[in-house]
Amino acid sequence: MSVKQIVVKNKKQNPIKNWIRRRSFVRGIQSLIAWFVIIWQDRQWDYGFVFILLEKKLTLMEKHWESENLCNYVGEERDLSYIKVAKGACKRLIKDDYWKSRDFTEEAQLKQKDLDLLCDTLKNHLFDWWD
Repeated sequence: MSVKQIVVKNKKQNPIKNWIRRRSFVRGIQSLIAWFVIIWQDRQWDYGFVFILLEKKLTLMEKHWESENLCNYVGEERDLSYIKVAKGACKRLIKDDYWKSRDFTEEAQLKQKDLDLLCDTLKNHLFDWWD
């Protein structure tokens, strides 16, 4: 049996499998494009880059959940709101604008509050975020 005959035979036998493979390949390319700039700019010396990676992931999850491709379920809006809360805390930690408080103690407390909010939200709700 020639290679061409095997390929034709496989396409006829597994049209669903072939469709899934093509779809998966396209999604992989889309992910590479979405993450390229973030990964290109990533550095290993600062905690801020961890928040940038996490904020990008939460943004992509938020867009996915807000799309109409998902089936609705009880609690979907609640889970989306937790994603937004975590994303907001991440953005504030990236911006690192706490110095405006003019008090070092207050600055540290505000930063810790956002870090606690982010970590607690992830700890308590991360495993609920799947479609």
